Amino acid sequence: MADSKDTALSSGAVSAKPRRRWLKIFLALIVLILFVSASCGLVLRRAMKDGGYIEDWEPGVDGQTLANVQYGSEAWQVMDVYVPKDFDARRMRGAVLFIHGGAWVGGSRMEQVGFAKRAAKAGYLTANMEYMLYSEDVKDEYTIERVLDDVDAAIAKLKEVGAELGCELDRVAVSGHSAGGHISSLYAYSRGKSAPLKVAFLMARVAPIDFHADTWSPNLKPKTVAGLVSAMSGEEVDEEQALNPDEKTEALIASISPLSYVKPGVTPTISAYGAKDAIVPSPHARKIKEAFEALGAKSVVDVAPGDDQTPVFDYVEFPSSNHMLARDPDCTMRVWGLFLSYAKRYLQKHDGEDDILSEWGTDEER
Repeated sequence: MADSKDTALSSGAVSAKPRRRWLKIFLALIVLILFVSASCGLVLRRAMKDGGYIEDWEPGVDGQTLANVQYGSEAWQVMDVYVPKDFDARRMRGAVLFIHGGAWVGGSRMEQVGFAKRAAKAGYLTANMEYMLYSEDVKDEYTIERVLDDVDAAIAKLKEVGAELGCELDRVAVSGHSAGGHISSLYAYSRGKSAPLKVAFLMARVAPIDFHADTWSPNLKPKTVAGLVSAMSGEEVDEEQALNPDEKTEALIASISPLSYVKPGVTPTISAYGAKDAIVPSPHARKIKEAFEALGAKSVVDVAPGDDQTPVFDYVEFPSSNHMLARDPDCTMRVWGLFLSYAKRYLQKHDGEDDILSEWGTDEER
């Protein structure tokens, strides 16, 4: 019996060793997964920080958040407003409205929250809005003009909020990323002068600027571009019409393309694109640059304050970035510096020379 017991114990010890070995391997894998996840999280956070999507905001220290402000009766007609702590209502004459991306079918205002908070910390009343998204439920009533109506209503509400704070706003800057860049560009160029608050300047990031099929090649097929034109215009356009537009189709394309509104008197614009963007292809960047160059546009730093005859345009290319513009922190700083320069010139009541373009944070702060 003793031998049998010893043999059993010995066998149990042997069988326990593989279990302990696999347990150690399993625990090591868990540790590795946690480490990789944490590392990926840190990398992602760094990229989001470098792209400008993250900004610290301490209520009562940095300012006040007016959350879920309804600017209309529809469920999606909501925005968040950020009020700087020491908001100078006597000095500020303009606010800033941010518009999110999401291919016109998705996305959330939270995408733009970092930009809105940063602008508010610079002293400007800001808001980031939701708007009507294309879906099966609303496809029969959806057009891009309906979305621009949302922007109208949001700006009107922002003007009311400013009045409640003792600030008589008479202008606004609009900014958007991707589809939000398209919406903000189309709004600024087509409605900017008749808006509830005049659009003083535009900051557009990776904005789709034209809806001719060749502008989207090779990223989108003509059939897909035809679908976009149909959805936005409310008129049916097929693939052949997208490839070889007749007079009616040309008019529909022009109506939804910000590029067609770039004419003398166009809204001052900051434009940013990623050189490695696989969503909004390079012809969009090229065409908007060429359109402003044809007008004789100059950088804001080269145009004297008060000169409203010279078109103002600044272009920043992010050489290492894709659609999110999150791999070139120096370019993010450049765009932010331009924003501050434009905002000082166009949104404040006093005149004066622009500041030297400011850098957004240091490498240690990022």
